[in-house]
Amino acid sequence: MMLFTLKDSPIDTLAFNQMLQADAAGACAIFEGRVRNRNEGRDVERLEYEAWNKMAQREGVRIIAQAVKRFGLERGFCVHRTGMLAVGEVAVWVGVSAPHRDEAFAACRYIIDRVKAEVPIWKKEYYTDGEAEWVNCHRCAVHTDSADSSAARYARQVCLPEVGTEGQQRLADSRVLVVGAGGLGSPALMYLAAAGVGHITVCDRDTVEVSNLHRQILFDTQGVGKKKTRLALQRLEALNPAVELVAVDQPLTAANVEKLFARHDLVLDCTDNFAIRFLLNDAAVLTSTPLIAASLYQYEGQLQLYDPSDKGACLRCLWREPPAPGLLGNCATAGVLGPVAGVFGALQAVEALKFLLGFPESLGRNMLLFDLRSYRARLVETRPDADCLVCGHATPLHTLYADASSESVEVDLATLPAHQRKEFTIVDIRERLETDSDPLNELIHVNIPAEMLLNATDVLDTGQRYLLFCGIGYRSRILAELLRQRGHGNIYSQRGGIAGLRTGT
Repeated sequence: MMLFTLKDSPIDTLAFNQMLQADAAGACAIFEGRVRNRNEGRDVERLEYEAWNKMAQREGVRIIAQAVKRFGLERGFCVHRTGMLAVGEVAVWVGVSAPHRDEAFAACRYIIDRVKAEVPIWKKEYYTDGEAEWVNCHRCAVHTDSADSSAARYARQVCLPEVGTEGQQRLADSRVLVVGAGGLGSPALMYLAAAGVGHITVCDRDTVEVSNLHRQILFDTQGVGKKKTRLALQRLEALNPAVELVAVDQPLTAANVEKLFARHDLVLDCTDNFAIRFLLNDAAVLTSTPLIAASLYQYEGQLQLYDPSDKGACLRCLWREPPAPGLLGNCATAGVLGPVAGVFGALQAVEALKFLLGFPESLGRNMLLFDLRSYRARLVETRPDADCLVCGHATPLHTLYADASSESVEVDLATLPAHQRKEFTIVDIRERLETDSDPLNELIHVNIPAEMLLNATDVLDTGQRYLLFCGIGYRSRILAELLRQRGHGNIYSQRGGIAGLRTGT
């Protein structure tokens, strides 16, 4: 017999009593909890116990082992019923044997109190008037010495009829990839970990900057200059040690993204980089992986679910190609109010949990548009495009990203040999307002705004090597890829932009 057992049939108390016999035991203490016919003034007809079996077994064994060690027991067992019980049936049996009666009594009381407080088992009372309700769920969150008590941790959501113990187990068995640990990723990651999603992969290649801290709540001042993935894993592990966490701090490319998607049940796009957003969208469609994407602009944002089983619209159904660099701003260039990112990151987590739990209500083919300045929200129906490059024609990634994947457009000037650095003409592609407020004084360079490079065909010499700079490397990378597609094979982008140059990352 195991130290802790769940039974869906009546407990044979005589058989269990015999297991307590030990030559060194001077005392045995037995507790039998039975179904009574009245509780808090109401007549009870029967009880139903529901357990999260896997976690209940683990927690129950831990409690008995603690009692054996703490009270010096010779034997210690606990059996708990599940399913439907009639009045008078034994619901829980606890038996211990110890050298002395004081330890036996104390251990028996310790075990039953801890099992009641910490093991994920819930009781539903059926009354003679035909009503029924779950009772004592609040007790799971109190009187516990264990910081990792699963019953206490998930009690509030397990009590929801749409979740229950089966739903909690589904979350524990789920694997979620979150790309981006910034303003959107911070709250999304924290809520997913707190909810008990069993495996979470965090993908981000950036380091923490001071300008991140007003919205990226995973980090603090002490983390400035450090890798986001490392700090994120530390924070999430402290939040919920039961979650399996993996960090990916390498860039996502057409060569590796499909394999990464294949290892996960759901992906959250928490980036503000349109090139990466399109890559994630295309990979989701081609691997039939559900994707929840959010994007922000100052005080507003949008939320979209791509569910392959629903055959809804993907990102390319709405925009066939990524927008030109500089055409749309990100958080660094357009600005964003910190809590706006928090709201939409939390909404991504809500939609993710609903999807993993199999809720019938979801965004489906709708896109949520929400302006937090005016509190105006609307759902816009999206429709798949039969001529979409990925939905309609399943164009492979190696074809869609042939130019970008054949050779990386990103380099780090600081790591190049001196003779290679001299070969580059440095081009600052930012607008006049940006260069005036934050000039690139560290390098000899020319200023050519991105729009001019896109619209003029004779600005750059195709035989010359150029290294493009922007604030954080997003716009310069997209622009370099577009210019390469037009035949400028010697165009590169500074990894991390000016910020990366100054921090050495």
